[in-house]
Amino acid sequence: MIDDDGYQDFAKRWIPILDAYQVMGVKYALEVHPTEIAFDIETAKRALKAVDYHPAFGFNFDPSHFGYQGVDYVKFIYEFSDRIFTFI
Repeated sequence: MIDDDGYQDFAKRWIPILDAYQVMGVKYALEVHPTEIAFDIETAKRALKAVDYHPAFGFNFDPSHFGYQGVDYVKFIYEFSDRIFTFI
C-alpha cells in the first residue's frame, strides 16, 4: 500500500497538469493497474481524494487484470461511474 506521502506527491505533481487539461477541455483517464498509484477500488478512491476530486481526473476501465487481483470489476463501475472516461 502506498503511504500518504506518495499520494501528496502525486497530487503536487498532477494537479497543475490537470488544471491545464481542464483549460484545454481534456480529461485524463488513469488505468487502475498494479503499477499505478491506483491499483484497486480503495487506492482509486485515495487517488481521487488526493487530487481533490479534480474534474479532469478519472479512470480508464480495463478489467483484464482485475480478476487476478481479486478486484470486483462490476463494483468498480458502480463506484466510479461518473469517473470512467475511457474503457477497453
